[in-house]
Amino acid sequence: MAAQDARSAVIAMIEDAEALDRIYEIVATEGLDAIFIGRADLGQVWARRQKMAG
Repeated sequence: MAAQDARSAVIAMIEDAEALDRIYEIVATEGLDAIFIGRADLGQVWARRQKMAG
């Protein structure tokens, strides 16, 4: 089991505005190896916010 754990990676996917707002909390998570920013998802959220705002 330890050998499998050593070959595994834990990656957080940041896909919405709330996750981006809390990025420092997320990256401080014990055992987290990397983050992936879902640019398309974030872009859609921001575009929707812009459309609603104006």
